Amino acid sequence: ILALRASAASSFGSNKIVYYLGGMENWVFSKFDQSIPLPDGESFSYKVLAPHLRGFDNNIRNGNTFVLSNTEVRLPIFRFLGFDHNHVSFLRNFQLTSFFDIGLAWYGLGPDAEDNPLNTVTVESPPDNPVVIVEARYFRDPLVLGYGFGFRTTLLGYFLKFDYAWGVETGQVQDPKFYFSLGMDF
Repeated sequence: ILALRASAASSFGSNKIVYYLGGMENWVFSKFDQSIPLPDGESFSYKVLAPHLRGFDNNIRNGNTFVLSNTEVRLPIFRFLGFDHNHVSFLRNFQLTSFFDIGLAWYGLGPDAEDNPLNTVTVESPPDNPVVIVEARYFRDPLVLGYGFGFRTTLLGYFLKFDYAWGVETGQVQDPKFYFSLGMDF
């Protein structure tokens, strides 16, 4: 089974939405990346997760616009091998998966805009009562991707997903992350 999905959203006007890209929907023990800042002086009416970018914590990228694409290959292994397990939902619904996710989020007109806070870091020394404040600009690729494998099944009526994913940020493969989440696939 080949499953494809694309999603995108943009928010503008006086009541903007900020989208937090990364992680999984209904991720048990989820983590939020605090190192990716919001732009100074901006206020947002809503904050929304844009999940299904595996290999990262929530908020690997954020912005008032995001684009995301997912590709999964799902193999119902027990059905493929010819086992008849219609009476055992755990085996009937068991699927091995491999996936590739790619996405980006940004503020302003485009992902390479100079005012994108992703490309700015502020260092204050000492942190409690800064005497020196340095703001540096550097390039971080707005495009991030994740890949990996996992399995899905049902247990006691709940759809369970287990994924193991590597993220790639600015050309660097990150340490793998394990995801346990509840709910149906896209």
